[in-house]
Amino acid sequence: MNLPSFRSEQRTISPLTRKNVLDLFRAGVSYHGDVSEIDFLGRLYDLEQMPSHDYRFKSASGDIFQHTVNNDDWEPNWVFTDSRFGLSGGSDELLLAFLSETVHPLVRPHEEAEKLVEQFNRHLRMDGWQILPTSEMSGRPIYGFLPFSSEGALIFGPARDISQRLNSAYLGQQVTRLQASIVSDPELAIGTAKEFLESITKTLLKAKGLSWATSDSFPQLVKKLVKALPVVPDGLERSSETQAAITVIVNNIGSIVDKLAEIRNWHGTGHGKPTDTESLLLQHQARFAVGISVQVAHFLFECYSAENKLSPVVVEASADADFDPFEDL
Repeated sequence: MNLPSFRSEQRTISPLTRKNVLDLFRAGVSYHGDVSEIDFLGRLYDLEQMPSHDYRFKSASGDIFQHTVNNDDWEPNWVFTDSRFGLSGGSDELLLAFLSETVHPLVRPHEEAEKLVEQFNRHLRMDGWQILPTSEMSGRPIYGFLPFSSEGALIFGPARDISQRLNSAYLGQQVTRLQASIVSDPELAIGTAKEFLESITKTLLKAKGLSWATSDSFPQLVKKLVKALPVVPDGLERSSETQAAITVIVNNIGSIVDKLAEIRNWHGTGHGKPTDTESLLLQHQARFAVGISVQVAHFLFECYSAENKLSPVVVEASADADFDPFEDL
């Protein structure tokens, strides 16, 4: 993992970072969003088992209700300094879980959540953490926390860029699935990486007015697209040789992704539960497959965009070959 040179490998969230992220809420953003404080905190803590600060009540749920609903006499954001909740001086995991919950789809709108996550990560990455989508609910990301590494931005940044520029919920869901599964479910990540690249390949083939047969293999689709795209700019010295070299590279990468997906079929959960050794191997394969698939997809998309102003219509990886090449373009 690549951390700033002045940070240690312990990835401890500093008091300054804690203050900075919590100040985002002190500035006026409600930490509990669209749900009540007691309901929000109940999603993270067992309030019935926590002690009360008010002698009239047996548990935290009683005094919280009394002072945030009945009387509403506690200061806003009182929870940040309440030692029971550990947000100012507790573990990294407590704070990160709290921040992740503040951007849950049931807590606040998607656009607002995205802006908050961006601000969280600006501070958290200095201490080696980040908030990322780890699952989804009805197409909306559910966030969790993971150690920060520069490779995450290199891999998922271009993938998000494509899905946003094409305004595609389908591609967005694939990117979320890639982020969530690259460690927890490597075989799913490998399969999704192939599907992501396949979808971009079919999308650009359709945009170029080219068809494909249902019998075409994945490498054949990639070769057909590369042949139709200007992978080097006009006027480049030795452009034909450069085009030929890049074509060979991209075509070979298409075959690599296809073979990785084939390996996934041999070792994935559908063919017997993998051993610990195989799981470790698949994690490396997943990072490799996702990385090269996304980078090739982004390269092909940029080659297309360099000569076309029209935004292509996204074709899902499972789509068949029966289409009008210029429909909706």
